[in-house]
Amino acid sequence: MRIGIAGYGRIVELMHNSLIRKVEGLELTAIYDVTEERRKHAEARGLQTYSNLDLFLSDALIDVVLIAAPTQYHYSIALKALQYGKHLIIEKPVAMNAQEAIEIQKKAIEMNRVVTLFHNRRFDPDFQFVQSILKSSEIGKVLFLERSHHMDGAGVEFGIQSYNPKWRIMDIKGGGVLLDWGVHLIDQLQQLNLGSVVSFTGSSYKMGWHQGDADDYVNSTIAFENGLLATIEIHSLSNVDKPSWTIVGERGSVVVYKDKAFVNVRGATSEMREIPRLSRFASEVIYTSFLLEIEGKGKCIVTLDEAIKTMHWIDQIRKNEVLMGEVSKWRV
Repeated sequence: MRIGIAGYGRIVELMHNSLIRKVEGLELTAIYDVTEERRKHAEARGLQTYSNLDLFLSDALIDVVLIAAPTQYHYSIALKALQYGKHLIIEKPVAMNAQEAIEIQKKAIEMNRVVTLFHNRRFDPDFQFVQSILKSSEIGKVLFLERSHHMDGAGVEFGIQSYNPKWRIMDIKGGGVLLDWGVHLIDQLQQLNLGSVVSFTGSSYKMGWHQGDADDYVNSTIAFENGLLATIEIHSLSNVDKPSWTIVGERGSVVVYKDKAFVNVRGATSEMREIPRLSRFASEVIYTSFLLEIEGKGKCIVTLDEAIKTMHWIDQIRKNEVLMGEVSKWRV
């Protein structure tokens, strides 16, 4: 199966290139990018390059397209690629909103093509540790769960300088922490199967720190039918070493960092447990399950239905995007 990449940016270099090389039955053949420097970079690696999207998509040697362009362009590239008969892997988020994601799904069904999403944070060791804790009932029935992500900056320095690294803090291009990290955190919560949601509140904020016009702080509270309360907090203007997970149960609590966790069961000594380092190939299963579905031998481990559900949550939070000093609440 031959794959072409639309948007040869930093995430491709850091993650997708090595995954594509490792996955048996997948070969990288071509690149589409709007910047000459990135095309030259790809050509130096022996790849066919295109500056025109239609010429790229009309290449009969390409079976699969990985969409790794800025979020603003996911929808338009996806619809066009599907029309050309390509199967798709789409970097998160799937699109700018749920409606765009639904239209991508409709087109995929019409063209009988397979689409998956790169929700790679499902395979992070700290998340898998949380899954194991919840399955073990070690701390009893879970009453409260907090998922936090703090970072010092929105990742502008991460971007490709020859394109426009500031797209990550530009609202029109899909920048901001909600579409960047909120997608991951919401997807993780949904994967935990915590129960039926009875109320959901949330807001995204533009803190006004002169770092673009996209949101840089998000909080959300989700109440479940079984009594569990969960919160999400994302902050791109904080370098606080805050736990990624805090879980409180009837018999104890767990605090989880990227590399370690502290398990506190009532009546027992607090226990520190190491969390293994993240393997760069942890998300390989996204690719392998995708290929199996194309061959009719399995199903994608990340589905469009799941991505659409995530985007519905994102949309509800974005309805309450506010500037610093304003107050906004909503409830569904």
